[in-house]
Amino acid sequence: MWSAEKYAILGLNPATCFPSHEAWKSTVFPDDLERAEDTIRKAIATKGTLDFDYHVVLPDGSIRWITACGGVGINSVGRSVLRGINFNIQSSSDMSSSYMTLRSAWKQL
Repeated sequence: MWSAEKYAILGLNPATCFPSHEAWKSTVFPDDLERAEDTIRKAIATKGTLDFDYHVVLPDGSIRWITACGGVGINSVGRSVLRGINFNIQSSSDMSSSYMTLRSAWKQL
């Protein structure tokens, strides 16, 4: 499940886009995709955490810089589930104290 904020950050429309790894991949800047997927694969394989920055290409062609942090847990049927948060860090004003507090809190979960 994706929040309204995640759809907005990725430039996707929740009415027309089902939340999936493929939908996320379709937004990732090509030069960042391999590194981002490697980071996710490693987190899943180790049931560990992830913390990385990447760029997305919005529908209008503009580029947005994103940071992601999260981790892997196991759901009720034993499958690995990736959970985390994404932030638009395009401008320095987005690197506010609330962002740093949330990121810190997520890492402690």
